[in-house]
Formats: sequence, structure tokens, C-alpha cells
Amino acid sequence: MDEAAMQHADSVQQMFASLAAMMHEQQQFMAQTAELQRQMAATLQQQQQSTSQQLQPSVADSSSPDTRQYRAEGITMPKFSATKDDDVADYLFSAKLYFESKNIKNGADSPQQRPLSLLVANLKGPAAAWYREYVSHDGNFLHSVTQFEELLTSEFTTRKEARGIMWCGRSARAPA
Repeated sequence: MDEAAMQHADSVQQMFASLAAMMHEQQQFMAQTAELQRQMAATLQQQQQSTSQQLQPSVADSSSPDTRQYRAEGITMPKFSATKDDDVADYLFSAKLYFESKNIKNGADSPQQRPLSLLVANLKGPAAAWYREYVSHDGNFLHSVTQFEELLTSEFTTRKEARGIMWCGRSARAPA
């Protein structure tokens, strides 16, 4: 073989060696990339499992009533003072709307303490004085929203006005 052919053979051999080295590096890079993809897939799967576990209680409990209290901007609990401008029916109706907007259950089959406390805490003036007088007598204790409605209505409305005022499962007002 002449010198030119030997140089060409050396050059081709170096090129093949260089290609082999590059292919080896490429295989290492692909192996590292595959390992990173496996790790990322495992991490993603863990995150999905964690998220689904966090959501499962709320999905499983979706048949149970929602007990969270909502924020309702611009809506406040009404106040009742029993002055000549106050109307028991308006107070009870507005309180019902407030409870609904805040997701506060107030029916006979719901816990009564929270809505009852809110109704009583928003009595002012003569209405608050009436309530203090009522509970100061031995044995007088409010057990339900319905009982509160009945007592408040009987105390602060005339018989004609009182027809149909109750709102806990009944009509808001009776026709005149």
C-alpha cells in the first residue's frame, strides 16, 4: 500500500473511532434521558395519586350535605329592634336569605344552634329586651328556629299580620 492509501485508511479509521465515540456518548445521553423520563413519570404518578386521594373524600362525601359556609359579599345579617318601622316577617325572610347565601342550614333537620344564635344576636332595642326577659325566666330556653319564629311573631305582630309569616318550611306571607 502506498503512503496516500495508508493515510486515507488511517483517516477513515479515525473517523470510525470518532463516530463510535460519538455513538457511545449518544447512547449514554439517551440512557440518562430515559432515566429522567422514568423519574418524571413516577413523580407525576405520585402527584396524581396524591391529588386523587385529596379529592376522594370530597367526592365520596358528595352525597352528604355541604357544610361549608360561603362568603357572600354585600349581604349582612339583618337586625330586628321591634320599632314601628321593623317588620317581623321582613326580618325572618331576610334572615332566611342570609342563611341561604352563607350556606347555613336552618331547617328542622339541621343543627339549630348557629342560625338560632345569629337570629338572637341580631335582636336590638325592645326586641333584645324581650328576649332577655324571656330567657331570664326559669325553664325558658329556645330549642329551635321554628320556636324562635313563633315566639317573635306572637310577641311583635298582631293576629292579622301573623298569618303565614313563618318561613321554616311554610309560606312567607298570607294574602290579605
